Amino acid sequence: METLTRLGPSATGDDTGEPDDRTLLDGFLGDDEASFPAIYRRYQDQLTTYARNHLNRALAHEAEDVTQEAFTDLFRRRYELLPETSLRGLLHRIIEHKCAFRLRHASAQKRNFHKTLPLRDSPSCSMERGDDELAD
Repeated sequence: METLTRLGPSATGDDTGEPDDRTLLDGFLGDDEASFPAIYRRYQDQLTTYARNHLNRALAHEAEDVTQEAFTDLFRRRYELLPETSLRGLLHRIIEHKCAFRLRHASAQKRNFHKTLPLRDSPSCSMERGDDELAD
């Protein structure tokens, strides 16, 4: 697994005049309306790729949803964050937890799928499911 320090662009500002993560986080915690969109633009593509790499092929299409949920969680819990929080580390940790949850949930559904199927289609089973009403 890649280390968090090697993922994507640097957390410090670059030559284009973009603020560094510390400045963005301070603005975000101080209710600066421009900070959250800047955080989103900086990390959205990077986090979607990171999520896609953590999910298996069957769930790779959910990477964008996981990323959106991570930003929603960040925004919703902004008042719980400490000023010394590593923005990049926090976002990657949120993605890892959300991906692990999706993988566990998908695995559990797959295991339980066969338990929910009826063994045979007897008349008593069709009466319980209401199939007789569908035939009319």
